Amino acid sequence: MPKQKLFLKAVSIALAINFAMFLIEIGFGFYANSLALILDATDFLGDSLNYGIAIFVLSKPKKWQSVSALIKASFMLSFGIYVLTSGVYRVLTDIQPNGKIMIYVSFFALIANASVSYLLFKFRNGSSNQQSVWLCSRNDVINNLITIVAGVLTLLYHSKWPDLIVAMVMSFLAISSAGKIFQQVKKELNDFKF
Repeated sequence: MPKQKLFLKAVSIALAINFAMFLIEIGFGFYANSLALILDATDFLGDSLNYGIAIFVLSKPKKWQSVSALIKASFMLSFGIYVLTSGVYRVLTDIQPNGKIMIYVSFFALIANASVSYLLFKFRNGSSNQQSVWLCSRNDVINNLITIVAGVLTLLYHSKWPDLIVAMVMSFLAISSAGKIFQQVKKELNDFKF
């Protein structure tokens, strides 16, 4: 099977998994008062949109794929900024997240994201379009692992801080990944004449 068809199949599966996980995690995130879960759910929705864009531009000229990666990187950057501002708000409140729900939901999300990462791993060094979907997936696995740790620490210390720290790490990952994609897109777009 040609690599483009393999990529299309992998991204289509990733889209379905991510959208289903958005619906599950957003509900549990609000129920548990967990900023990390809410933000991870938002990231699932963003990834669903990113995968949809990746599918749409797959048969388009390469410059369209580069432009789509630019859109996806902009979404990652926006997600990172949203996490930072939400974290500042939470510092000023006394909202205590539910550690048990954080652990259970994050473990389920980890299984979903690890499956997606496995599907997309072979495309991690491809075009900016392929790199952007791989980076989304890789970041999600990291986010789930640290959210599980935050849930355990929340249970042990009855503190909102582990949830907030995880949110800040998620922000750093999103912003740094966006920067990497912006650099790759700039390199690719220099080769095109619009």
